[in-house]
Amino acid sequence: MKDAELFDSRSYRAWKFWQKQLIAAALMLLLCAIVFFFNIPNPNMILISCLVVTTALFGWHEGVTAAVIMFLYSVFFFSTDHTMVHFTPLNLQKLAVIFVGEAMVLVFVGRLKHAHDATVAELRELNGILTDDNRILAEASMADHLTGLRNRYALRRDYNSYSHRDLVVMMMDADDFKHFNDDYSHDVGDYVLSEIGANLIKVFGAESCYRYGGDEFLIISPLPLGEFKARITALDNLMEEIKLDGNPFPIPISGGYVYGRSLAPADLRNMIHEADMELYAAKAAGKHRFNGKPFVRLAT
Repeated sequence: MKDAELFDSRSYRAWKFWQKQLIAAALMLLLCAIVFFFNIPNPNMILISCLVVTTALFGWHEGVTAAVIMFLYSVFFFSTDHTMVHFTPLNLQKLAVIFVGEAMVLVFVGRLKHAHDATVAELRELNGILTDDNRILAEASMADHLTGLRNRYALRRDYNSYSHRDLVVMMMDADDFKHFNDDYSHDVGDYVLSEIGANLIKVFGAESCYRYGGDEFLIISPLPLGEFKARITALDNLMEEIKLDGNPFPIPISGGYVYGRSLAPADLRNMIHEADMELYAAKAAGKHRFNGKPFVRLAT
């Protein structure tokens, strides 16, 4: 914490401390004035109640302030002719009882207040930890652990955010992905998927890419078509440069995309479907290629 921030924090705490002291003093002085001017014969029950409330609300320090004012008023009230000097033996006993009663209130109510404040602080800390944990869990549930991309749960969450936007929607996958698992190993297959995910994030940004399922990936981008095509080329080049154990290990990919304006969630679902059809067309045409077309909105 910087010196200026530390000073501001201390100043704020000091201001709050004296604010509570003044409130506690004002409450007790007000009650003392009421019991005096209305000539209430036995004001101790009223004043001790105020002491309990003040200590319970504000804490031990403010309780001490209220207790001092109450005791001074009691000295005034029980002294002979209100001299605050001369007392009858009986009134001295009353003052002693008041003093002990105040001390007991301060000790027990003050401890209860301290325990309450500590519990509230602990609950706030635990609530903060729980909030952070829930946020981490929510983020984890929306991400694919292997590729680092968003998953289909995240896609459902994001659907409405793509309405009323010009988009390019592309489905893509690795050509002949099965052979990576069969001819190498599943570890190599996972490596292929992780490299695709890393390069998709590098080229299109994590906010635009989803692992749709298996080796299928979905890209939903607001980029102009020309820029999107340039990034497809950049992605394809990166996939050609991949290495495994220091040796060239190019990963051929294919994709299908549509471009147009999504006016509602139903449009996005149709764009994904059409992009998937274009991916199949790219596969049928020989793989390692990208097919695209304008989005055709279905008549309603």
